[in-house]
Amino acid sequence: MLAEETDGLRQQLAADNVIFFYDGYLNEEVLTGLGNAVKAKLTMEFQDSRKARNVFSVLVEEVQNIIRHSAAVEHGAEGVAEQELRSGSVAIGRSGDGYFVASGNLVRKEDVGRLRASLEHLKTQDQDGLKQLYRQTLRDEVPMNGTSVGLGFIEIARRSTNGIEFDFVDVDDRHAYFGLRAKVG
Repeated sequence: MLAEETDGLRQQLAADNVIFFYDGYLNEEVLTGLGNAVKAKLTMEFQDSRKARNVFSVLVEEVQNIIRHSAAVEHGAEGVAEQELRSGSVAIGRSGDGYFVASGNLVRKEDVGRLRASLEHLKTQDQDGLKQLYRQTLRDEVPMNGTSVGLGFIEIARRSTNGIEFDFVDVDDRHAYFGLRAKVG
């Protein structure tokens, strides 16, 4: 990218009140590095350590969702140590007197209906309902395909102060792009 294009992206992110943005391949090592950088930034931003922990926790859950479930996946070459990278985007920004954590990644179209229904159900729950759902999910067996809306999404909803937002947009005949946004503090 030329400097003008890169600066245009930087200006757009600033106009959208984004203080952190990452787009690309992710694994646990990348999450650790991102986490260290974001922790340092949040420590500078917040007087309220509880709010910083909530933003950080939501970021970790959203990135882990990408690492585990993104349909954009690269596998290591044969004969090389088992390596898998999944791709997605994550952002943290200011929203009114609080913050937001947003993420996006490819999902299989066949999973959209189930994801939408599960996330809609989460949106209808108050904090007590989310707490009960969290406990129930801990007791339940995880499906073999690992595609249920699990503890991560519940934890995001629990830490969100103004609920979660989500959407899907068709990308091709097999994939949709899934966007998730949680408002914190």
